Amino acid sequence: MNNAKILRLRCHPCLPALISSVSPEALTVGGEGRVDWSEKALSRLDCHIEMIKKWNSSIGLVSPHDIPYLVDRHVLDALSLMPFVARAAARQNRVLDIGSGAGFPSIPIKVMFPELDLTLIERDARKATFLTWVITALGMEGIRVLEGQFPDVAPDEAPCCVTARAVEKPEKILRSLRKYLSTETLYICQFRNPERVLGSMFHVEHVEDEWTRQGWRRGDLSLVRRTT
Repeated sequence: MNNAKILRLRCHPCLPALISSVSPEALTVGGEGRVDWSEKALSRLDCHIEMIKKWNSSIGLVSPHDIPYLVDRHVLDALSLMPFVARAAARQNRVLDIGSGAGFPSIPIKVMFPELDLTLIERDARKATFLTWVITALGMEGIRVLEGQFPDVAPDEAPCCVTARAVEKPEKILRSLRKYLSTETLYICQFRNPERVLGSMFHVEHVEDEWTRQGWRRGDLSLVRRTT
């Protein structure tokens, strides 16, 4: 492992709060019962980051200015969704990520929760190919990439939760989600004020937690459920 920032994840003050939300497969118990991330999980995160660095100039996965800060601006932001994904997955573990791009938040979440049945939708053919390379390189199972535009391509079975962090036109996605979301699906929304588009058929809970207060999460977070 050659990414010092990944190693420093072990000391980040936000991570102890995530221990109860991630899979036991992503954890290890050290001396005196200390719980830590497993070497396999950290290596997978590191591999993902190195692949983004290698291919970013060709594919445009993230802003070039973000390359030195992938852990701080992208990995931590993705992991901040883990408690909400874990609670939703307690019922059934199918998760849908729309506009997956470089693989945030989906790949770090899958690293920490390998049991998830995860579907990624990406309309850009080059980014969809990149995601397939990442999945292969990380040796992941139970994860697939659908190339195309949501909702033209989408799983037949309703997921337990939906994420859509990096889409270019949030309002367009929200209008599509109005028809797609069931009353059993949690939409983890990272756009501001989704109720303006979704309307009265949806309950929107705005989240302000320690991640927000400490600046570990980028932007807004709301939990959205269809009520009727």
